[in-house]
Amino acid sequence: MAHGCSGRAAPCPRKRRRVHLNFEGRTFTRKQHRLKPISYSLRPKHIMPDIAQMTESKFLKRADVGAGKLMTIESCDQQNVARKDDAPEMKWCVTFSESEKPMVLNRINGELIAMITGERNSDNWSGHKVVLYDDPAISYGGKLVGGIRVRAAKGQANKPKATSSIEDEADDTSSVPF
Repeated sequence: MAHGCSGRAAPCPRKRRRVHLNFEGRTFTRKQHRLKPISYSLRPKHIMPDIAQMTESKFLKRADVGAGKLMTIESCDQQNVARKDDAPEMKWCVTFSESEKPMVLNRINGELIAMITGERNSDNWSGHKVVLYDDPAISYGGKLVGGIRVRAAKGQANKPKATSSIEDEADDTSSVPF
């Protein structure tokens, strides 16, 4: 052997042996295999839907509103939210002109809509615009479950009505009896 290796059973470390590897019907030497071949697969990857999109519901869900959806309140009434085979369970729901599905109204969202519209009576909410959005920070039963929240549309936030101004109170001091 010219480079000093003995003729023992162990292979010579300096001697390059060609090792052929098969990959997708193509043959590569060891050095070529390190250069990963381009995948020739032309079939489209199947995109799996989110679990929230797999189930149908007759009421609005988090997946339906996403980061924010401008809605116009149409009405607020009681609807049966129970499943088909269960006993009726009536809850207050808000319907919107932009959606066929109503939103089941919880206490917080009811308070937020009342604050946005300036009306405690839900009969006066129709025609007001609100934004529904997915809030991942909503907890239920001590666990973060996420849900739908309501916020005012841009430029529509109601300001509290001033009952009296400071100037009116200053003019009122003439009636002080002392």
